[in-house]
Amino acid sequence: MRGTSLLIWDKLFHHHISKIGGKKAFYVNADQLSDSLVYIHKNYHQNITLEELAEYAHLSEGQFCRSFKELTGMTPFRYLIRYRILQSCNQLLLTDKKVTEIALSCGFNNISYYNRAFFKIMRMTPTEYRKTTEKNSTFII
Repeated sequence: MRGTSLLIWDKLFHHHISKIGGKKAFYVNADQLSDSLVYIHKNYHQNITLEELAEYAHLSEGQFCRSFKELTGMTPFRYLIRYRILQSCNQLLLTDKKVTEIALSCGFNNISYYNRAFFKIMRMTPTEYRKTTEKNSTFII
C-alpha cells in the first residue's frame, strides 16, 4: 500500500527525467548509479556517507555528485532527505507510532530538523499530514 507521498515523488522524478529525455548520458548514469540508489532505498534509516555512495557507483565523490544530480535533479543528500520524508509519510499513515519514533526510524536523529525538513517538502507538519490524510482517505492508494 502506498501513500500520496509516493505519488508526489513519482511525479517529481518523472518530471525531471522528461527534461533530460533520451540523452545517452542519462542511461549511462542510471546504470552506473543504480547500486547507489538501491543502497539509499535499503539503508535510508542509517547514517549514509557520500564516500559510501560514490564507492557503490565506482566514481570519485565529485563525479558521483555531478552524475547523481544530472540523473535525479538533486544532490545525493537532498534525495536522501526526500526519500526519508516519504518513508516517514508512509509510517504516519500506516502506523500509530509517535512522530518522534517515526523520525528516528527514518534516519533523523534530530526531531527539530525532521520537522523542518518535513514542512519544507510536504508544506505541513507531520501531525497535520497524518490528520489531513486520515480525514481524506482518497489520498491513500
